[in-house]
Amino acid sequence: MSCWEVLGLPSDADARSIKRQYAVLLKQHRPDEDPVGFQRLREAYEHALQWSRYEAPVEVPQALQVDTVLPATAEPDTRYDQAQALVADATPANLARLYQHAQDNECTEAFEALLLQRCLSGTEPAIADWAVTHLHWLTPWQRETPARLPDYRLAALLEQMFAQVEQRLTELLDQQQVEAFNAALIELHDTEWLKPLARHARLDDVLARTLLASTFWSEALFESLCSEQAWSDQHLENHCPEPEWSALKARHALERFSAQAYHQASLNSRDPKARAARLLFGDMTLEQRQRFARRFGESDWNACRTLSETLLNQYPALCAQMPDEDPYFWRDWERTSRPWPMFVALLGMAVGWAIHDQQLTDHTLMESLGMVPTWAFLIAIPALLILAIWRPVTDGYGEIDEKLAAHLSPWLSFRRPPPLVIREILPCWVLGLLIWIILGNYAFAGYVLTLQGLGLAQRVLGRPSIRSALTWRWPARPSTRQWATCLGLGALLLSAALIYANNQRIHRDEGLQPFLMSPCSGLKAGAQGCTP
Repeated sequence: MSCWEVLGLPSDADARSIKRQYAVLLKQHRPDEDPVGFQRLREAYEHALQWSRYEAPVEVPQALQVDTVLPATAEPDTRYDQAQALVADATPANLARLYQHAQDNECTEAFEALLLQRCLSGTEPAIADWAVTHLHWLTPWQRETPARLPDYRLAALLEQMFAQVEQRLTELLDQQQVEAFNAALIELHDTEWLKPLARHARLDDVLARTLLASTFWSEALFESLCSEQAWSDQHLENHCPEPEWSALKARHALERFSAQAYHQASLNSRDPKARAARLLFGDMTLEQRQRFARRFGESDWNACRTLSETLLNQYPALCAQMPDEDPYFWRDWERTSRPWPMFVALLGMAVGWAIHDQQLTDHTLMESLGMVPTWAFLIAIPALLILAIWRPVTDGYGEIDEKLAAHLSPWLSFRRPPPLVIREILPCWVLGLLIWIILGNYAFAGYVLTLQGLGLAQRVLGRPSIRSALTWRWPARPSTRQWATCLGLGALLLSAALIYANNQRIHRDEGLQPFLMSPCSGLKAGAQGCTP
């Protein structure tokens, strides 16, 4: 099929008729709807236009051609100078008037070339926007006549336009103007030069990179973009490119987890998850976090372990917000908040009771010591009840407790940091009062001395220098010599225990037991009735 058949024109049509017919057919074969038809129409148009310019028969006499050429020799310079003057005075407000003036003076091509050169400087985006919108440099299907501009310059202009779009969207996102961002995106969707599929895909890439590069994140904006731009794994073709899509999903999960954690941290709740979030994400200094952690129970520490493990394994980027970038910064505080000294002191109570029992009764030492675990277990039951009731009731007095601890705790306990008066010291003394009532002075003295001894040991052994000197770790792969040493020590201790047990003095009625003597034994062997 010839170019004339495609255009529907006779072979002797002039250039003006060709351009008019091309503009009419261009509305029927748009590049975004019918790229094959548009390409065929474009090629036919160029061939027909070239034929009309260079191969069409010339009916004008030769002399007449000479007469028309002579005045045309001075026109290019004049038109170029006029176009240069017009472009120099161009502003976004008067561009329409200057372009009309260029059309009237027949210097449109020079005007567009110089205006494109000015647009490529990148300093006047408003002029470039006007030129792309009204002169249709990037949408040739909207022009009646194609622009005679170099393709490489138009490609550079396209790159510059995408850079301006990305810069504008980035500024709006950094300023957290979500509504303005959505309005700009709607405007871009209505822009004609972004209608081709390749450029629309390029816009998806720009949007994805803009979201990833910004420090601001809006869950509503991301979900809106996924809906409008067809970003989803459920679609047959996800329009968001990789690896940006995977990074966006990871960022979305991170921001959602972070928002939930900060929301829980802002709640004044006794829920373990909320308390753990407040410890890790709350707006507190390290000292304030430590004081807050002293009111934690076992369920709170379990929530802290779960949250810290989640941060370390799934969201390591959030670890930078933790003290020393360590989600387990609270590990050393866990031991100090547990009530184990109260229960260890029950052993001292039992020993005191055993001493008292030895002084007042005729029980053996083993009998008294045998009752020690029984009394320790019996007193541990009310201790557990006291803690189960006391800690939830006194949890709301944190500020008062801290003020009392600052003034009274250093005088009541050797522990450092000093324990809380209401939450930690008072339940110990309540249990001590119960021990004094039930078991007497000796048991109470053993309980108090053990408590204070544990506090003093923690204060001395808790120093960094002593702790580092006493720190010992079992090797990952013990050597044969180490195994032999351990087994030898175990055998030595077992032998010592056996020797000690075998050399104990026996008590009355142990060893030789009394028995009834026979009537004919000993000196009675010769008595009457006894046979020799």
